[in-house]
Amino acid sequence: MGVTPFKDTYFGESYVGHYSDRRVSHNLKSDPLPLEEAIRDCLLELLPPHGIETVPIPTWDGKEESLRSMEADSILMIEIKRFWAEGVVRGREAKINTSIYLVFRLGVKKEGKVFRRDMYTIKEDSIDGLTPEAMEQVINQTLNDILDTFFSDPY
Repeated sequence: MGVTPFKDTYFGESYVGHYSDRRVSHNLKSDPLPLEEAIRDCLLELLPPHGIETVPIPTWDGKEESLRSMEADSILMIEIKRFWAEGVVRGREAKINTSIYLVFRLGVKKEGKVFRRDMYTIKEDSIDGLTPEAMEQVINQTLNDILDTFFSDPY
C-alpha cells in the first residue's frame, strides 16, 4: 500500500490537547512534530503486523485518473480535520475528552476508484490520575481504534 504525506488542516498545529490539574494548566504537544508525522508513524507501526507492506508515495492528488500512473496497488491519504484532547481534574475524578476527525481517501488502482470515508470520534474517558502520559495513552488508544475501524472496513 502506498502512503502519501498526510494533510493537516487542523488549526492547532503542534498542540493536540490541554489539561488542568489543581489550578495549573498545561498544553500537550504532538510527539513527534508535526501531528501528521505522528499519525503516519502510528499507521506504519499498525499495518505490517497485519501483513500490509507500505511504501512512501511522495505526492498524489487524490484523483481516480492519477491512480494508473502510481506504482502501488492502493494508495492511502489521510486529512486531519480535528485532533484535540481536553483533560480536567475535579475533586478525585479525572476525565479526558477526545475529539478526532480524519478523512481517509483510499485509491484502489485495480478498480480505478477512490473511496472516501470521514471518521469523527468524540470520546470521554475517566482515568485514575491525569498526567501527560495518561493523556498520551488515551489519545493513542483512540487513534488506534479509529485506524482499526477503518481498516476492518475501508469502503
